[in-house]
Amino acid sequence: MCLKITYIYIMIISALLLCIPASANLDSNHTWVVSKKSSTCDPNLWHPTEYPLNLSNSAPGVNDILPYLQDGDQIYIFPGTYTEKIDLSNKTGIKLIGLNSKACKIVNAEQDCAIKLGNECELHRLSILNTYTMSGWKPTVSCDNKENIKIVDCIIEHKKHTALQLINCSNAVLTDNVILGQENNFIIKTSDSHFGSYLIRGCHIIAKDYNICGSSALQLVGDNTGLGAQISLESCFIRNQYSQAGMRDATAIQSTVNNNYIVNISKCNIFAGVKGGSYTGRGVVCNSGNTFHISGSSVDIQSDLLTRYSISGLGTCYVSNTAFDPNIATGTIIYTD
Repeated sequence: MCLKITYIYIMIISALLLCIPASANLDSNHTWVVSKKSSTCDPNLWHPTEYPLNLSNSAPGVNDILPYLQDGDQIYIFPGTYTEKIDLSNKTGIKLIGLNSKACKIVNAEQDCAIKLGNECELHRLSILNTYTMSGWKPTVSCDNKENIKIVDCIIEHKKHTALQLINCSNAVLTDNVILGQENNFIIKTSDSHFGSYLIRGCHIIAKDYNICGSSALQLVGDNTGLGAQISLESCFIRNQYSQAGMRDATAIQSTVNNNYIVNISKCNIFAGVKGGSYTGRGVVCNSGNTFHISGSSVDIQSDLLTRYSISGLGTCYVSNTAFDPNIATGTIIYTD
């Protein structure tokens, strides 16, 4: 049975009537379309396996259809810049699918996340930006205590702080993304006796110039109560570099103390560096209570100081077939070549 939903937005000057058509049933797995202009709604632009698109289920923004979403629905987003924040934290199985990660942009300028993910939610081919940089800022994309999330071929950026934050997530899969921020660019956190699992493949994780706080391109955080996490980094480019003197060390990957993290790093390029000043670059920092396995990778450091660190920390690192300078490495390193 078909359901026709009509709702009215009341604006200061006029009212805009948006009609949700009869094809929007109450069951799940609907297909919705978001487009700035109806002329861009050409279903032939999409891959054939993603047919059919019901162009009658269209709206000018994701939030216009958010109240009508059922678990398992898909939202196809056509090219354009959509200024909105999207909260999917109480939804299950919602997929936001863009046509092109450079052309489909979601921008948030408010004191909140651009997107909050729920269980089994997915992001595909989107550019997501948070421009709010004042006190009380939030990550661009966040996910808290959810499972089975996927982020594929997206550009996630914060103008000054954390681009992506994942807390107590299980079976999170990130593939072919660009994660671009500054202060603690990408954060993974476990707590509350939770065990997390993360697969990160083919991603560029880059901390841009930020000369106030060194922090990390990838920060692995715990509160000493969690069960830890299994994290796999495969074929990733992880970089933290400042073109001017920083106020703290620039670190590519860092784990805080006693997280119980097991981190597998394979075929990755890791780089950290500072130009000038009295601070230095750190590649991989494996603090006590964590175990890293590094294979088939490279760790490069750039610093004007003689004191710099390719691999450091009091945790345990198993290293094989990896290019790094052992003369600037400290901590427990076990060679398995």
